[in-house]
Amino acid sequence: MRRVSSFLAMLAALILTAGVALAGPLDGPKREGLIGERPDGYVGFVVDEIPADVKKLVDRTNKERRAEYEKVAKQTGTTLEAVEAIFGEKLIGRQAPGTYVMTSGGKWVQK
Repeated sequence: MRRVSSFLAMLAALILTAGVALAGPLDGPKREGLIGERPDGYVGFVVDEIPADVKKLVDRTNKERRAEYEKVAKQTGTTLEAVEAIFGEKLIGRQAPGTYVMTSGGKWVQK
């Protein structure tokens, strides 16, 4: 049990200090309801028609996040999927009211 709590504490510290793209350029498209956070730790498209610049931003952000998640998984000795889920939960929790987040069932809802 102590090993699990130590692992979780280390993982939480890495999450808090990791350079995952949380805000900045994503804020505008999120406020517009174009994109939102998914439970797997990645950004998703809320609507079908997305401007090309927003698609590029999302692709770049998700690529950067995946690299960070892989790094955390390696450092903590856990699976990529576990890290993605933990980051997804944290990112969804940090979203501003009115933005979209995806439920575990795959449905977009406004926070």
